[in-house]
Amino acid sequence: MRKIAWAAVLLAAVFVFASPLRAQTAGADLTSRDWSVSAKSNFAANPPSKQAIQAFLTKLYANDSDVAYEPSAYDSFAFADLHQSGTLSLVGALAPTGPAGCGETVIVDKVGEEFESAWIDCMGSPSEISGKPVVISRDQITPYYAGASSCRTPFTVIYGWNGSAYVDMSRQFPAYYRQTLQDLQHEIASPPIDIVKHDKAQHIGADDPLSPLFCDKIEAAAIKRYLGISPDAGIEDAIRWSQSSKKILRSMATGMFVSIGTPRALDNLKAMTEDSDPEVARLAEYGLTPARHPDVVHHVYTGPP
Repeated sequence: MRKIAWAAVLLAAVFVFASPLRAQTAGADLTSRDWSVSAKSNFAANPPSKQAIQAFLTKLYANDSDVAYEPSAYDSFAFADLHQSGTLSLVGALAPTGPAGCGETVIVDKVGEEFESAWIDCMGSPSEISGKPVVISRDQITPYYAGASSCRTPFTVIYGWNGSAYVDMSRQFPAYYRQTLQDLQHEIASPPIDIVKHDKAQHIGADDPLSPLFCDKIEAAAIKRYLGISPDAGIEDAIRWSQSSKKILRSMATGMFVSIGTPRALDNLKAMTEDSDPEVARLAEYGLTPARHPDVVHHVYTGPP
């Protein structure tokens, strides 16, 4: 993995972009192959084996002192014309290794005879929205209490090439988020039979962090805030959880109040610093620290640093 002080990076209050991406040269089998969309053996339609890609990446970063790269850890690879230049980019996805993580994405571009690298925090994959090739990543909405529940609530972040770097382009696709919100609201109102059976078997309801509907409600509220529909969306749920006898729900409430970030939400968070459970009280105090108030669903990190 990259040699990055992740604890420090996660506290950044703005998007963090590296200086211009470093050009790399390497002698691996894929370096001499044709990466173009028009190639007879198009990588997108006929991708190399996972082993071949891992061998390529291993050689690519073998002499880079800034990167401690473990290509064997990456779960999947795909190719797409992210630059819309007729040359394919390689996108590798690393799944989360624990409940508090969201994985990682590496992007490798062939530029002439050299290769340029970029990383996005959280697992992503190439896609196309409104004719634009992008990388869709699923960031985590509430990292402060991610270990408190098996519910790892995601928020879609859309990255694309702007001509010089990969940047967060989520704001350019409001229709995508409106459709996602509509789908979530429909699922909450009329849960699919598999969710109904799951919750019934577990003897739980939508207010239990083990229910998929619990995650749906948090994500739907986050999208409402993101689209400006309601800056306080989700706060009534968070207040109810903050008053629960269950520690896990009170822990979830602290993260929700941080994510909402309005004066009312922060007032409720302040009250939770006196929670009867020291761990919940510490989570509330942590959330009140000024450096903890970035909009946590929009981080993007590129590298190598």
